[in-house]
Amino acid sequence: MTTSAEPTRSGPAEEFDPHDPSITAENLHTRYDSVRSRCPVSHGSNHGGYWLLTRYADVRSVALNSATFSSAKGVFLPAISERRLPLLEMDDPEHQTYRKILARTFNAVTARKWAPRISEIVNGLVDDFIDDGRADLISQFAEPLPLTVIGEVFGLSPEDRTRVRNDAFEFLACASGSPDAALALDRMLGRWEELVERRRQQPADDLITTLVQADFGEWDGSTAMIARIMFTLSFGGHDTTILVLGSMMLHLARNPDQRRELIGDPELIPSAVDELLRLYAPLHNFRRDATADTTIAETAIKAGEPVLLGWGAANRDPEKFPNPHRADFTRANAREHVTFGAGTHACIGQYLAKTELQTALRILLDRIGEYELDGEPTVTGLTGGGHHHGVERLPVRFTPR
Repeated sequence: MTTSAEPTRSGPAEEFDPHDPSITAENLHTRYDSVRSRCPVSHGSNHGGYWLLTRYADVRSVALNSATFSSAKGVFLPAISERRLPLLEMDDPEHQTYRKILARTFNAVTARKWAPRISEIVNGLVDDFIDDGRADLISQFAEPLPLTVIGEVFGLSPEDRTRVRNDAFEFLACASGSPDAALALDRMLGRWEELVERRRQQPADDLITTLVQADFGEWDGSTAMIARIMFTLSFGGHDTTILVLGSMMLHLARNPDQRRELIGDPELIPSAVDELLRLYAPLHNFRRDATADTTIAETAIKAGEPVLLGWGAANRDPEKFPNPHRADFTRANAREHVTFGAGTHACIGQYLAKTELQTALRILLDRIGEYELDGEPTVTGLTGGGHHHGVERLPVRFTPR
């Protein structure tokens, strides 16, 4: 972020509206490139007006400046409901209070402790389809993996995990502009409140019980608030992982040389996961609101104006990542992607997510080895309120190793 004596208020002739149904998987990044080259801080007139950032430096700078760019009015454009989603739609110090409690569960050390169990889950999923020589790697692998992991971390029964997935579909439909969004969210939160109350009566060794027993100090520790926390974590903890794991597996199906590179040298998988996270961010933007008049790259932003942080566009900014549309598993700065956000609001579940992704690729490539597409995959443009991008269907065939 920079200052200027004479800030401008310009925007490109071509607006980028993340809700635009003409955005497809094929043209998404071409359109980002066009906007970034013409006006990297561009103004959109829909949804009450907003600014879109497409350069890495600008996106990261705003993400790190939570004092000037607030999350409290919501991260979706337009807002889904007056009910805020905890952590995502909070500012400090309230945000940090909840985050510190959750960090006892979501940290690098705990993620490593979960690694053996995640390996068991992955192997079990592969067991279910390996003898068939074909599978839909979304419905049979990418989808059940994070649902099972968060189900065990959170203390959810198999039936509750299914409900979490169904709620995610409904939430994404609401985020795309449904007039019933607030009512739908109320129904989902009501179901979580039932689970929280159950844990108040029957404590267990799980995250819900941890929150029920936590000391939130002056901040809200009610059943309603814990239910909102759990809904936010359950949605973020599985849907984005499904999307990005699907994108990674599709990339390797379409790029057999790189797939063979990882099969031959599994030590490359951690760096490959970071590079593929950069290329295939499952969440493409979050909103912030300016708390005061300011400037971004010599563009004047007025207090109260929404700013969209274009995570997906920033990850392919050529000024930060040379040859940005190319996957390079030896890229020195791949870990600097903003797929998990940046600053105080960076994804709290990123360590667990990366453990799942690395484990999934390692075991999948070890056990099925070479695979190829067995039909057309389904890849989305921007869905779920103009945020989500990824693979929804991935049929493959293979000869088990």
